[in-house]
Amino acid sequence: MAKNMMSRSRYPTLLVVLIVLLGPAVAGINEGQ
Repeated sequence: MAKNMMSRSRYPTLLVVLIVLLGPAVAGINEGQ
């Protein structure tokens, strides 16, 4: 159970990291256009 909870709480963290990394990139692309 504990392992499942840990692995499950890992995905939201990865999503946040992706959003933080992709956010500025998307903003830059929008400004470029």
